[in-house]
Amino acid sequence: MMSTSIVQKFKKEEKSVTINLKRKKTKQMKKIILIIAGASLFTACDKSKSTEKPKNFMDSVSFAIGNQLGGSFREDKMGKMDSIDVDFLLAGIRAGMDSTGSFKKETIDSVVRLFQVKVNAEMEAKASKKHDDFFQGLTKNKNVKSTPSGLMYEVIKEGAGAKADANDTIVINFTWTSTEGQTIASSRPEQAERINASMVGMKGFEEAVALMAVGSKYKFYIPHTLAFGPKGASQIPPFSGHVFEVDLKDIKAMPNK
Repeated sequence: MMSTSIVQKFKKEEKSVTINLKRKKTKQMKKIILIIAGASLFTACDKSKSTEKPKNFMDSVSFAIGNQLGGSFREDKMGKMDSIDVDFLLAGIRAGMDSTGSFKKETIDSVVRLFQVKVNAEMEAKASKKHDDFFQGLTKNKNVKSTPSGLMYEVIKEGAGAKADANDTIVINFTWTSTEGQTIASSRPEQAERINASMVGMKGFEEAVALMAVGSKYKFYIPHTLAFGPKGASQIPPFSGHVFEVDLKDIKAMPNK
């Protein structure tokens, strides 16, 4: 239920965003350090084993581990992984395993920080452009209206009941998706959810609910500036826009504490 599993999830998990990001960056740093160290310590790499077939069990294990590592680079979403030089990568791994490198840790840290800043900036620019393109495209839809804050919405059905505010408990059926159509949460068709709009943690959602009268069904497009912004939250990526389809069933008085 959105009132428990979703609202409480974001209240709890927002506290761990920094920790999760640090863990993610730590894993990325390990990959980057291999590249930087290899590229800085070696100018060539022995390719004599590149075409050899495994001759024993440990040869097969070594190949399997290397294959997994290569696959992780190929599938990495962080960016710039397609420019890896395999020879230098292998040289860096060899240096790390054999302790033959003399590259200073301070130098590695400095180069890695610069590289991470560059990669992050490129990723954020890409995500921001994708977000802006989506909302810009909505302006061409004559059925989509917008508010001064940037909230965009479509009226699917207009109700005639009372209107709610952020402090009311509302009874709704809803679907919540990303702008790419991935489902984030939804109510069960047979049971509407009771929630307080202010607990969702999105200014855009509070504003959206205030537009509706009981009996209405709207589709809302909430930009990142009215959601979790350029930092994101928990599993919500930075610069994420959100799409809510909301069917407002009723308004209930807030229960006494």
